[in-house]
Amino acid sequence: MTTAALSWSDCRRLLAEALDLPELAFDDAGLAAVAIQGATLYLQAIDEPEVALLVLIADLGDPAVGRPERRAALHQAMLMANLSWREVAGGALALEPDGERALLRVRLDLAALDPEALRQQLYATIDAAERWAAEFKTLVGASAADDGQAVPAAAMVAQPPSAFV
Repeated sequence: MTTAALSWSDCRRLLAEALDLPELAFDDAGLAAVAIQGATLYLQAIDEPEVALLVLIADLGDPAVGRPERRAALHQAMLMANLSWREVAGGALALEPDGERALLRVRLDLAALDPEALRQQLYATIDAAERWAAEFKTLVGASAADDGQAVPAAAMVAQPPSAFV
């Protein structure tokens, strides 16, 4: 068993509180998903003898929806952003294997986190995901990328496909 600064039960409780949810349920594979202001945030708990990790994966959707000719410019912007810790909340922008969906992935070592650091990292990841969703709309053209649907501030959603983890 790992010696994390946060236990998994503390981590789940703190995440649920930070997201203003009654509880955050992980499935048997250690996965949970939450819809947050236009993006889906997947959480993966990895608890192995040598490491306890929480992986945050924000699904930013297809950044070039309706404008495939803009993909190269979007990919270049994503690569440039990965050079800046602040731009990606300490994580990295990536593409799903089929190249259709952009992801922001942040890996957190629970042994290095206290409750406040976990909250700050969660909010930084959400902020970065929101900024990048908006940046994609700007780079592609808002009318092509905006579906006009409101999304609740936070709500549990279906589990991610296996390509996300």
